[in-house]
Amino acid sequence: MEDLSSLVDKSLVMKEDARGVACYRLHETMRAYAARRLDEAGDKVAVERRCTDYYVQTAQCMALQAS
Repeated sequence: MEDLSSLVDKSLVMKEDARGVACYRLHETMRAYAARRLDEAGDKVAVERRCTDYYVQTAQCMALQAS
């Protein structure tokens, strides 16, 4: 959490409150830079796949809890 706070202090990450919960996101400039670096490193597809897997699993868990 200390590292994340440091990034917020440096304006590299934005903190927003959504219904009383802290949400963090990258500035668009940082997001574009990170995407370019991932692509250059050849890791873009792998990271996209991991993100997709995470959100699919999260949705499945939520659907199970709702039923």
